[in-house]
Amino acid sequence: MDDKCISVIGLGLLGGAIAARLCELGWQVRGSDVDSARRDAAAAAGAKIFASSIESAAGATRILLSLPNSEVVAEVIKVLRPGLKPNLVILDTTTGDPDFAQAQAAELQQRGVKYLETNVIGSSAQARKGDGTLLVGGEAAAIDVFQDLFAARAERWFAIGPSGAAARMK
Repeated sequence: MDDKCISVIGLGLLGGAIAARLCELGWQVRGSDVDSARRDAAAAAGAKIFASSIESAAGATRILLSLPNSEVVAEVIKVLRPGLKPNLVILDTTTGDPDFAQAQAAELQQRGVKYLETNVIGSSAQARKGDGTLLVGGEAAAIDVFQDLFAARAERWFAIGPSGAAARMK
């Protein structure tokens, strides 16, 4: 897959805003959501929509999760787990449980998958315009690789520390 290809799972206020922003900037966005209105809005913004998170994530090297809480993140990752390949990066915008983020990062690292928190400070309207701020938690080497994506999503971003640190900070 192209370096500017990303799967966005969860196309609600924040995920939809991020997907629309990335489409506008020329990214190939593959998306999925349980809500048909959200899928339609993302499609209208230019995203290629899939019926399931598995289809959306198939072959992606970057998966962005924008989900309501850590429990839903755990459910989605469980569904995706059989297809997760080494060198994949999961970027999680969910402001969830810091201990969950830390445990999730450790578990995924054993599979060669990176897990980065990319918590947003600001509104979905700011995210849509790229005006927000990101708090990024995760492995420093993985953070360095994705500066292009952070710059596309926010005016400012700060590496806070290991996974779990961004949720603690927010």
